[in-house]
Amino acid sequence: MGNLENLVRATLHDVAREARPADLTRAAMAQARRTARYRLLKFIAGLTAIVVGAVGTVVVLGGTADQPPPLGVTTLYYSDGTTVMAELGDAPVGLDQPTGLVVSHVLSELSTAAASPWRGQTWSQIRNAGAKIITTIDPRAQAELERAVDPSQADSPVAEMPENLRAAAVMVEPGTGRVLSYYGGSDGTGPDLAGVFVDENGEVAGLGRHPPGGSFQVHTLAAALNAGYSLNSHWQWTPHPMPGRGEGNLINNASECPGAGNELPCSLLDSTTASLNVPFYALTVSVGPANVLSLARDAGVDSMWNDSGERQVLTGGRDISEVVPSQFDFILGIGQYPITVLDQANAMATYAAAGVRAKAHFVRAAWLADEPVYGETLPAADQAPILSASASADLDWALSRTEAGRIEGRDVATKTGEWQYGASIQENAHAWTVGYTRELAMAVWVGAFQGGPIRASDGSAVSGATVPAEIYRAAMAATHTAMNLPNIPFPAPVFAGELNPPGSVPG
Repeated sequence: MGNLENLVRATLHDVAREARPADLTRAAMAQARRTARYRLLKFIAGLTAIVVGAVGTVVVLGGTADQPPPLGVTTLYYSDGTTVMAELGDAPVGLDQPTGLVVSHVLSELSTAAASPWRGQTWSQIRNAGAKIITTIDPRAQAELERAVDPSQADSPVAEMPENLRAAAVMVEPGTGRVLSYYGGSDGTGPDLAGVFVDENGEVAGLGRHPPGGSFQVHTLAAALNAGYSLNSHWQWTPHPMPGRGEGNLINNASECPGAGNELPCSLLDSTTASLNVPFYALTVSVGPANVLSLARDAGVDSMWNDSGERQVLTGGRDISEVVPSQFDFILGIGQYPITVLDQANAMATYAAAGVRAKAHFVRAAWLADEPVYGETLPAADQAPILSASASADLDWALSRTEAGRIEGRDVATKTGEWQYGASIQENAHAWTVGYTRELAMAVWVGAFQGGPIRASDGSAVSGATVPAEIYRAAMAATHTAMNLPNIPFPAPVFAGELNPPGSVPG
């Protein structure tokens, strides 16, 4: 019984923190006990076991198999446990909102998760199970994200953008993997531009995969720092022949190294802030594309699409040598191959948590007939980080130098990026801003709905530092305020590693 009491106490503490994170008073605890979430917690008396696995603690919550609950409409709630997000059943309500896209991810998760009582069942069976599903979506975070990214919102940075411009964004909580807010489009019954999911036929659905461009350089940089490369190492930044890129097919930059002439090398730190493709291609060659992709996979990039548009699943124990270089070559380090906005947000959450990876998910808990039957899986307390402490600190420092992500009064790590339109070096087809604080992680993508270059209302080319960065700053700043999240400073940089790693040039 002691374990049960501890679980109830810990959950009440979490509820109170969500309501008043800076002041866990007796009044806050009393308020938590009056919520519907607390009333639902009383059914934890049906707890049957706590199973500790290698990937974390899974709470197996229970019901009886011989007495199935009465069927009815399944209801989805926001993370507060009281605000209804959608009612499913045969006549669903709420799917026409942006959060309607969350429903597909919830149904996908519940029909595929190993611990789910609905594993292998149809979505129709889940919709009509009469279940109560508490999602990870925080109503405050979702409201602020929609305000920033939905073109129907008057104060959104995309409100005055051309009609063909589309945006998608995801926010994930570091340390837990909870998807706090999700926007893949304004219509929950339309295409999902933020992610993909496995539908009830076992097919991958969703259109949320896009070339990440310079935003993928976060993973390339992290892999280099983890391999012992210094931010103060120097690299040739002007176009020149490299493996896989000879004369006539050189890698080019869209900007210049700050403070360096054409004959001077560029530091890895300056190459990061200027988002220079040439040094990062060379860095990928040096570190090894398989090592870069392995680090990205470990951070949260579960899938990547090759040049033929075929999805390559990177998880499940797959050997990265199976896809590098056969599917992905050196150019993966500068972001040619599509990944999802959701995966990018989850990876940023890993870096925000000092390298502790959590699996992005949409369901916190589920009940049937007032019995808890499913609970989320969180990282184990002793889970090893994917980065060394020095690599994590130096990554935070390098990304905090990005001007486009600055938010007053907060330590913010940010990376922008673009992928060009066709062969143009002036026009972009995709623009991104990704990053994190210690409390929130986010990825934003902007592109054209039916292809073509992306331009702002004044006709200028959209880059990662323009519209996506505006969305990022607006949503991050407002969500921190709405959720009353403190500013947790990044650690001081270490500037660890070799000054002259392979492929670098003297500074």
